[in-house]
Amino acid sequence: MQTDEAAEVVLRRLLDHLRASYTHTGRVYGDTVQIFQRYRTLRPYLVELPVSSVPSSTGAQGAQSSTTVHMIGLGGTIPILYHSNTYNIPITILLPPAYPYEAPSAFVQPTSSMELKQPHPHVNAHGRCHFTYLTGWRPQTCTVLVVVEILRKAFSEQPPVRSKASSTASSHSVLPVHAPSSPASHHPPPASSACPSPSLSPTGLLT
Repeated sequence: MQTDEAAEVVLRRLLDHLRASYTHTGRVYGDTVQIFQRYRTLRPYLVELPVSSVPSSTGAQGAQSSTTVHMIGLGGTIPILYHSNTYNIPITILLPPAYPYEAPSAFVQPTSSMELKQPHPHVNAHGRCHFTYLTGWRPQTCTVLVVVEILRKAFSEQPPVRSKASSTASSHSVLPVHAPSSPASHHPPPASSACPSPSLSPTGLLT
């Protein structure tokens, strides 16, 4: 399966830049490249967070002596199939410096035309995703690619976002039915959710 070479180049540069932080660069690279082979709508980028707002599952608070933490994020969209239609769900995944010995963190990041659907069995009010695969993370067998696949399956059953316009018009319309006419920027969730906004835009409804 063909790999997204541009994404690979960015990933290699990020790992080289963060070599002092990531102790298992080979595993990070190998697992992430598998995502690029299947999802060209996800891209790596550099994340800079205040230590106080780093997701607890990353374990990065104690790994840094400075006031900020740098790590690799994967941002973009994943396609889901809902009621025979394909939609793009905007997500961000954070890879902690201790990966794979620390589980990644996954977030849904609604665009300006979307809002989180609450309550949701797998996404809290800040957009953070919760699955037993993450809470029962096993470094030798679990991978971030499987996290993406789990997100797709769960969101195809119960989408985590809905259109702001349709949410007031109909409780049954849970997703935008048209692609945005221009790229929409991500809205960062509250600081307590510790997820930055990637410089990527979702493409809306797939055709």
